[in-house]
Amino acid sequence: MIDAKVIEELVGKIERSIDGTVQLLVQSTINNLVVDQTWIDKIETLVNQQMVSKLSNRISNIDLDKMLVQQIDNGIDRWQDRLKKNFKTAGITDAATTCQLTIVDDAVVATHGLAGQSLLVEKDAEIKGSLSVNNLTLRGTINTDNRAWNELSDTIVNKTLEKITKSWKEELVLDVLTLAKTQSIEFDNVLINGAPLVADGALNPSIRQSSLEHVGKLTDLSTTGVTNLSDTVVVKGRRVGINTDDPEMVLSLWDEEVSLIAGKISKDRAFIGTARNQAIAIGVNRKPHVEIDTTGLVTVKEFRIDRWRISHGIEVPGYSGTRGDFVFNSDPKPDSAFAWVCLGGFRWQPLKSM
Repeated sequence: MIDAKVIEELVGKIERSIDGTVQLLVQSTINNLVVDQTWIDKIETLVNQQMVSKLSNRISNIDLDKMLVQQIDNGIDRWQDRLKKNFKTAGITDAATTCQLTIVDDAVVATHGLAGQSLLVEKDAEIKGSLSVNNLTLRGTINTDNRAWNELSDTIVNKTLEKITKSWKEELVLDVLTLAKTQSIEFDNVLINGAPLVADGALNPSIRQSSLEHVGKLTDLSTTGVTNLSDTVVVKGRRVGINTDDPEMVLSLWDEEVSLIAGKISKDRAFIGTARNQAIAIGVNRKPHVEIDTTGLVTVKEFRIDRWRISHGIEVPGYSGTRGDFVFNSDPKPDSAFAWVCLGGFRWQPLKSM
């Protein structure tokens, strides 16, 4: 009795042998078919028949007319877009962002303006707005039956008359001045408003303005309003200001930042001083002897009442004084004199407290 394991191995060998044989047969058949031109032609014919059948069925289901129209329209749109964006020829460049030129049957309309080196109109031109011309040349006739021409002619006449009148006046003045220099002028015969220009050495009262730069000695001068002398003295509202245009009292004097005023401070009471927070010094030979500081403290270096002098020192005076003069001790010490009184000449009596 044959062993099952042996049978199983035998069957495996048979299967492997058959598989190998089949593979070799298939490989051989395929190799033969690849080189067999008749088989290749049959395959190509079958493929062509199937492709034509499939393509015919697909084409029959497609609307070729619609597809062609759509493709043509898309192409035209793309061409128009490129033309609008990059339109340029040797004589035309389109740089506008909106419509500027419209062509109709009877006219060409420029929406906003027309610019060029020159303009030629063969027949008529009508301008409904204003016309600005740098240079105007007329080769034909001008319509003088209109308001514009009348205004133009009137303006020309007035300006011409004004220019001629001005020139005539200037020549007349020059002639008069020349005559005055060479032959003098009888001013008694010159009238202004029916009165002589000069009468008894006085000018006509009608002459109220002049530009005199130099006059002789004045015996009487009367002014009204604000009077300004050399930008220094100003008379304004019954007040006089020196170096100021706005006097604070009847007299106001400024010297750089220092102000000095004088005038009435109250009824029957005058004031001389400053209206600013400034000290005042009074003296001689440009030396201050009486000073008032900003707090009102008065400092007097030397003082005399009638014929008696009052002063100060640190020791007995060594000069000859007037009987009754007082010298206060400016450096007092215990048991020292607080002052000295002159007994006449060089004699000084010390004064001590009891």
